[in-house]
Amino acid sequence: MNSIIYPIIVDDNGDLLIFESNRIAESYLEPIDIDVYTAYDCKGHLLKLMIQNNRVIIQLAEREPNHINELRQILIGFMLRVGVQSDWLSNASLQDLIIKSLEYKTQ
Repeated sequence: MNSIIYPIIVDDNGDLLIFESNRIAESYLEPIDIDVYTAYDCKGHLLKLMIQNNRVIIQLAEREPNHINELRQILIGFMLRVGVQSDWLSNASLQDLIIKSLEYKTQ
């Protein structure tokens, strides 16, 4: 299977958590989070959040990036809420959106 391409973007019902590595994400996330959050890599692969030895681990959930549009909509929705201009957002590529989202990274 392919590898996760960073950053990892975690959707918390419209708020975003962005992590530069599995190690950082896995140390931040808690087992209770796995049923609340949805995670993606920056190419649009859905990621699987699992519990192992009472810790969260993250793995690819799919071979092909089948969630590109979903990730794009999550990023656009978040950026609209933080005041990014909709004109820019409508023309931005997924890569542009991810780079812009790093400005709002909290981790």
